[in-house]
Amino acid sequence: MPKFRLAFLCDDFRFEEHSISYSIIRAFETRYAPSFPFHKRFFVIVYWEALSLGEMFDQAITVLNRDTQTWVSSAPTLRVQINNPKQMTVTEFPEVVFDVPGTYTVNIHADGVLIEQVPFIVAQ
Repeated sequence: MPKFRLAFLCDDFRFEEHSISYSIIRAFETRYAPSFPFHKRFFVIVYWEALSLGEMFDQAITVLNRDTQTWVSSAPTLRVQINNPKQMTVTEFPEVVFDVPGTYTVNIHADGVLIEQVPFIVAQ
């Protein structure tokens, strides 16, 4: 299994095919909501480091309310093949509903094993 390196959340992600580059827009650890429930679209960017090229694993990402330990959202499981020594995955959460302010956690799993938890705050 590849080695986890880094994960963060951002408001938008864009890939520019003509220049083979990408843009990460507004990485965040805190989101301010005008009212609740709060609807938010965001992306989870995960960087992996290969232990051997060609290896494959299933990546699953879920969002939990850390204060209440309740499920908020999840993305479909992504089958990842590591083709580069350092590889990035991008997962879009098109509309997550946050019912209350508090601390939330993005949980990153590889082959069913919890690899990392990325906390963030939704405040008013």
